[in-house]
Amino acid sequence: LNSGEYEGSKVVSADWVSESLHRYSESINISGSLTWSSRYGHYRDLVYWYQWWSASAGDHRFNYASGHGGNQIIVLDDLNMVVVASADRLFADFGGDAWDKERAIIDALGKYIESLPSP
Repeated sequence: LNSGEYEGSKVVSADWVSESLHRYSESINISGSLTWSSRYGHYRDLVYWYQWWSASAGDHRFNYASGHGGNQIIVLDDLNMVVVASADRLFADFGGDAWDKERAIIDALGKYIESLPSP
């Protein structure tokens, strides 16, 4: 957000922000994957590059970093907003119950973004 600046102070370099959000792929078709489509049901048009994802939900296009357990950092430039979800990282816990917990967080975030007003 704001090319890596907050209240006039540089948090990360603007060059790093620009480079890390540069698209290295145009689209990732995961709709055929039951695991991915069910985990990211509210996130559309997924693109991945340099440790960041890009997606759409509702009327918003956003960039986000995603970690196991549902941890996410979402940057909504059009609303000048950052949303952070901090969750149990479910260390060494995969599948079944772990995916259900992660999916619930991602679903709530997607619904929240869809509910935000259009820019």
